[in-house]
Amino acid sequence: MLPRFLIVAVLLVGGCGPSHVVLTEGSCVSPKIGDTVEGLATLHSYAGTGCIECGSYLTQTGCQGRIGFRNATREADKAYDDITQRLAGEPSIGPIERQVFVKGEVIPDGADGKPLLNATSIRGAQRH
Repeated sequence: MLPRFLIVAVLLVGGCGPSHVVLTEGSCVSPKIGDTVEGLATLHSYAGTGCIECGSYLTQTGCQGRIGFRNATREADKAYDDITQRLAGEPSIGPIERQVFVKGEVIPDGADGKPLLNATSIRGAQRH
């Protein structure tokens, strides 16, 4: 009896760990810390100069809630700048929304511990 109980317990606990989450249109997911994420989302950000930590975040079309966002690599920083500044048009100062394809790991936000996508890749995407 005990070995069966241990097998079931291990399977249940193993199913609660990090997973690979795919963001798609019309599919609402809530990534957890430790998950890897990739897919389409809407980036909400600030286009312009003079803004440090303006609170960029991601949303999914038709879904409640948001996912915190930050760049994990220099390549992601450059792509993010292209999306928020150069593609936004000059001069563009203020909040913007752009559909993007993102990839990265979910980490805890240093300020409040909520899930935050630490993006290793971001690029603009076209809405269908």
